[in-house]
Amino acid sequence: MILQTAARYSYVLDGCDLYWCIEWDPGLVVVRMSPGKELEWVALRSPIPNFGGREPLPEDGDPDEYDEDAENPQYNLVFRPWDAQFDEEYREMRSFAPADEEVRARVEPLWLA
Repeated sequence: MILQTAARYSYVLDGCDLYWCIEWDPGLVVVRMSPGKELEWVALRSPIPNFGGREPLPEDGDPDEYDEDAENPQYNLVFRPWDAQFDEEYREMRSFAPADEEVRARVEPLWLA
């Protein structure tokens, strides 16, 4: 039972597979939903050593040495789509677009069956 969450999330459609990407302490949970298959998921630690105020493990590295400009797949999967959802300028700048009618016509029947 989840009593409260401030987690942010996004959805990624790849063919007929839907990935639900959820930011969650201590990192990222990705759930793959595919028609006719069981749910699959993976939990990954954030590349940010002290993400969410957690105490970093030795393998996380020193928070003072973390490069904030380094590639961060968690940020790319969760926050860029989140930002695009609410900011039209950002959406246009990053070329985000909702699924068109062809994609919806192809995918929705698989999920509604």
